[in-house]
Amino acid sequence: MRRSRGAVSALAAMAGTLALLWPGEAVRAEREENDVAVFAALDKVTARISHLEIRLGETAEFGALKVTPRACYTRPPTEPPLTSAFVEVDDRHAEPVVRLLPETFAQ
Repeated sequence: MRRSRGAVSALAAMAGTLALLWPGEAVRAEREENDVAVFAALDKVTARISHLEIRLGETAEFGALKVTPRACYTRPPTEPPLTSAFVEVDDRHAEPVVRLLPETFAQ
């Protein structure tokens, strides 16, 4: 089968484009570390939402809960949104003290 020079050039251009679009290793978005974790906290009794901004390592109280963010990461604004955080939540009214250590994700 004989191909014209134009067809061969087009195939070579397509192969080059595919090589650029299909890299040999996975491309990962860089994560940004935040100094402050931002929460929307719902009070289920009053149905009010409170805006909490807590610095990493500091503790804030919300009702019977003590919330301490340990890590908070986001992606750059040019990437699809994804936030992950590691947060300690203590219930002050529980006997014995209950500590929840959820890792939260938001998109």
